[in-house]
Amino acid sequence: MTDAQHSVAAATWAICKDVAKNIWIAKEPSLDYARAAACLLFGTAAQESDSFRARRQYGFDYNSDGGAFSLWQMERAAIENGLKQIKQSECLEDKVAAMILWGVTTTFEQAKLAIQRSEGDLFACILARLYYLRCPGAIPATIDGQGAYWKRYYNTVAGAGTVEQYIHHWNHCCADIVRDNP
Repeated sequence: MTDAQHSVAAATWAICKDVAKNIWIAKEPSLDYARAAACLLFGTAAQESDSFRARRQYGFDYNSDGGAFSLWQMERAAIENGLKQIKQSECLEDKVAAMILWGVTTTFEQAKLAIQRSEGDLFACILARLYYLRCPGAIPATIDGQGAYWKRYYNTVAGAGTVEQYIHHWNHCCADIVRDNP
């Protein structure tokens, strides 16, 4: 990784830990479960952004609504679903508002503009966390298990990513940062 990628990765890890600890719906996560959620969010960002390089899906113009956005490469439907989840829960809206200094974004257009910039990484991570909160089953504790969970629920069978790529990105971009910044 370049120094710039490493800097983005280190900042992203801090965001993932904060989001995993503070964004939940039914039951506050244990420390171990929050760590697993943070690792899954971090690994997802590493994989989806091509080692913390892309905030926009390759091949799509920044101004278009097509393709995926942010380090987590979220498509429009996922972003809109996350916004809907926030709007439908006063408790969740309060949690998000407490984390986002500039206020809760309410439209796809606002979210799209926000999450394509580095200052929008926190909001993008929140949306990715909300996406995963809809998935059945507990987040696995191991990176191999998280890679399979990511593939099944986030990338899906229609996506081009593989569990092996996820694990590679984790080992290449995430492992040292997580080890050095628990």
